[in-house]
Amino acid sequence: MNWKQNLSSIIINSGYQLSEICAWTNIEVPTLSGMKNLKHPNFTCKEFLLLKLLLKKQHTTFLNEIFGEGYFDEIKKVNYTPKLTRLGEILRDKHQFEVLPKKEVVENSKLKSSRIDYLVFQEDESIRIEEITRLELTLGAKFGYLCDLRFPDLRINSEEEYLIKLEQIKEYNREGNNRRKK
Repeated sequence: MNWKQNLSSIIINSGYQLSEICAWTNIEVPTLSGMKNLKHPNFTCKEFLLLKLLLKKQHTTFLNEIFGEGYFDEIKKVNYTPKLTRLGEILRDKHQFEVLPKKEVVENSKLKSSRIDYLVFQEDESIRIEEITRLELTLGAKFGYLCDLRFPDLRINSEEEYLIKLEQIKEYNREGNNRRKK
């Protein structure tokens, strides 16, 4: 099975309707529908974390449910311990001089160099859970470490927020049904 099928099964068997998942997580219904119908092209880290919170799953367990046991086994940690001169240490500490060799990160993470550049220098909101997990493993971090650092304030809605959002969704659906009847 691939991750799209696993994600679809998780959503179908979650015990929630798509509108309820949307009301809790603010993941839009069309996005959830795409996940359910195997048409979601990129499962982002943010979506993963919100569903993990809603379904009360552990990070590693949820990763394995979606991608399968051993999916990330080919990812190797970069073993790089440079022997820096005093100048090298100053450049690293004071001027954020790059010490980690990008070539090894690219090879070990199996991510393209251009994608890493894009995520680091342009936009990281759309990072896929698969990509951030590959980077975590390549850097020798535990599962979820970079996710938690990048999205520290992510939470699902409170019950009050959930009820308001659910009512908005229902009203929108009623209006849509009325338009179709005319």
